[in-house]
Amino acid sequence: MKVLIVGSGGREHAIAWSVAKSPKVDKIYCAPGNAGISEYAECVDIGAMEFEKLADFAEKNSVDLTIIGMDDPLVGGVVDVFETRGLKVFGPRKNAAILEGSKAFSKDLMKKYGIPTAGYENFDDPQKALDYLHTQVKFPIVLKADGLALGKGVLICNTLEEAEAGVKEIMEDKKFGSAGNTMVIEEFMTGREVSVLSFVDGKTIRPMTSAQDHKRAKDGDQGLNTGGMGTFSPSPFYTEEVDKFCKEHIYQATVDAMAAEGRPFTGIIFFGLMLTADGPKVLEYNARFGDPEAQVVLPRMKNDIIDVFEACIDGTLDKIDLEFEDNAAVCVVLASDGYPEKYEKGKIIYSTSVTDLIKDESGRVVGFHAKGENGASYTLRGKAVCLASGGFAKNPEMLKKYSPDYADFFFNCASSMTGEGIQMGIDAGGYVECENRALPAFLSSYKSKFELAFIHQSAPGIMVNIKGDNIGNIVSDNHYTMAKAKLNKDNGDTFYYVFDESSAVKLRDSEAYGFNGYVAMFEKGEAVHYDSVEKASEELNLPNLADAIEANNAAALAGEPDEFGRRNCPYIETRDGLWAIRVDPTFYLTTAGLAIDTDCHVLTEDKKAIPGLYAAGDVCGSIEEKDAKQYGMGFDAALTYGYIMGETLKKEI
Repeated sequence: MKVLIVGSGGREHAIAWSVAKSPKVDKIYCAPGNAGISEYAECVDIGAMEFEKLADFAEKNSVDLTIIGMDDPLVGGVVDVFETRGLKVFGPRKNAAILEGSKAFSKDLMKKYGIPTAGYENFDDPQKALDYLHTQVKFPIVLKADGLALGKGVLICNTLEEAEAGVKEIMEDKKFGSAGNTMVIEEFMTGREVSVLSFVDGKTIRPMTSAQDHKRAKDGDQGLNTGGMGTFSPSPFYTEEVDKFCKEHIYQATVDAMAAEGRPFTGIIFFGLMLTADGPKVLEYNARFGDPEAQVVLPRMKNDIIDVFEACIDGTLDKIDLEFEDNAAVCVVLASDGYPEKYEKGKIIYSTSVTDLIKDESGRVVGFHAKGENGASYTLRGKAVCLASGGFAKNPEMLKKYSPDYADFFFNCASSMTGEGIQMGIDAGGYVECENRALPAFLSSYKSKFELAFIHQSAPGIMVNIKGDNIGNIVSDNHYTMAKAKLNKDNGDTFYYVFDESSAVKLRDSEAYGFNGYVAMFEKGEAVHYDSVEKASEELNLPNLADAIEANNAAALAGEPDEFGRRNCPYIETRDGLWAIRVDPTFYLTTAGLAIDTDCHVLTEDKKAIPGLYAAGDVCGSIEEKDAKQYGMGFDAALTYGYIMGETLKKEI
């Protein structure tokens, strides 16, 4: 059978987990769902309040059973829409969901049928509420917004001043919207809170195992009421005596009362109980599974949940005996700082590594699996996946495979450049282009490989090889060409950057020149001073050094480009001796990467776009000719490809 679950929270995740255990179920959908739910269900991009779209989807996909997890659609009448169209659905109709939708209704119901609860009064006029607070109550007192408020529309007020502010907040400022049009002022009860979920088929009720919720934020219950910060099951305070009392005076009495009111209830009734000194009393009703109560109750249930759902719908719940494991379960809620008032949503949790991509049945990439620092596993789904994780310069195996000429060289780049994104693209059907090249953004200090101590392309000096020949600097014509020149076997792996005293003064002034790495070269003794060109040539074994300097100076005096095409060659004044820094070749990034088209779709080897997969930045191979990547291309690629990818996603997703 096919099952559709409506909702997007931890509660729906627990329902999906339970449904997935049923041997009757072949396919699960969830609208709209979330990343965790996607492990068990195909998430559908339909909102929980889009009733007709949900029903259309159920019809089109031959869904056998729809389970409504959330309160808003139940109170809004989604079950009525489904039943009108002949679709099987689990949950109360709109006229029964009012049990949760209106606290004033539920309090009046309990009062009428003698169901134990706190004393109360209902108000739709803020002034009358204030008059009542001034004359009729003892503090502390409880103020409740009548309608749905995500579990947050309850204020416990210890003083008259707090209560006055609460009336303003709920009824005048409309902090909870229309839920505050009517307000309940309720007697404050003390005792242990216990939650009991129950299955109901209109006439029969089957209570589940107990749970204990912690609603208030912050340690020590110092914060505001929330939808729930955590819960455990079973509650040690829910004794056999309490259970017996509730079955006789609360559970069945509530079901009978709803039937007597012409509002037969089918679905889940959540009983929020306060175990007072005078016995158990009802704090509130909910018309669906609690969140986070479902997360600790359902994992302990032995029954096939589909059997129970169908018995509720068919009116045969009396034939079902619920069974629960003799163990315990705990759920702790992780909430963003500031919850439940002002808090950040959609917060990115770092230090989480993607392990592989997910494809749907059609071959479209729709998400990925990931692992957190603590070993926790995550599954995230969406309409597309964008790869932007950089190159593979720190992955020796991939270097040997895709850039063998550079495999033995030091890459001065982020340690995260390990190519996982490229490999995931390959596993998804993509291929690598622009192989066996690398970008020499600079030459690193030989002695320490101090990452910021680099020889920049604009540094005032010349680079010479082990013969003393001028090999330019990292000139602006083409980095790939210069890399090949520097890696020529005749040059070996050692080079020297030479410059004069005036240049040394500039390089020591990090603020003036802008590169504090040069300061480190001097401080570490990597920059060595020689009294003369001859001395430097002798000690460094650079026989052609004098000739190289002379040729460079001639070009500088003439104002003409040198043999490498470099303009504005620096004149090297040797009167005060010469400075030299030994350097070795290093590279900044690899140019090989996933093949993409001009819209940033990742391509297969036969140039076909992989549906749902996009790439930007150094994870991509160049879409131009082989020599396209120049100095600064890391930023260029990130900004340019990122913009193009964003525009593509805007059009296609």
